[in-house]
Amino acid sequence: MVSILYIAVAVGLTWYNPYDSTYGSCAVGFSGVLFSLKVVLNYGSAGHSTFFGLTLPTKYLCWFELILISLISPHSSFLGHLCGIGVGFMFVAGIFEPIFKITDQLGIDEAFSRLQEQYNYDENAPAPQQPRGRMGGMGRMGMMGMGMGGFRRGYF
Repeated sequence: MVSILYIAVAVGLTWYNPYDSTYGSCAVGFSGVLFSLKVVLNYGSAGHSTFFGLTLPTKYLCWFELILISLISPHSSFLGHLCGIGVGFMFVAGIFEPIFKITDQLGIDEAFSRLQEQYNYDENAPAPQQPRGRMGGMGRMGMMGMGMGGFRRGYF
């Protein structure tokens, strides 16, 4: 959803200002999703967090991080992170509830559950084997027998 919102905003900005370079740039990565998860997890939080010595309300921390990241790394995707925050607020507002109801009616959750039952890797995985004896290596390492550079005498 973050990418869809990013494309919609980029097209809108290009329509508003044809000389804007937002349409020609891209936002690749997972950081927008992380920003949306921050919003979802901290939306109703009444707590405070300390970030770089500043005590801020936890629910506003994503905005501070957006500005801080943009100042520290100016070539990071400000718009991608902003769209992540927007998707988080849309999720909290319940905009995606109709999509969740449709997936429930289609039985997609049940299909994934059946698929998981067929390919449950935990049940089908072989039992772990216990190591026999020493795992290998150079033997006991300690202060005795250490030469220059941390290598044991006699090997190099």
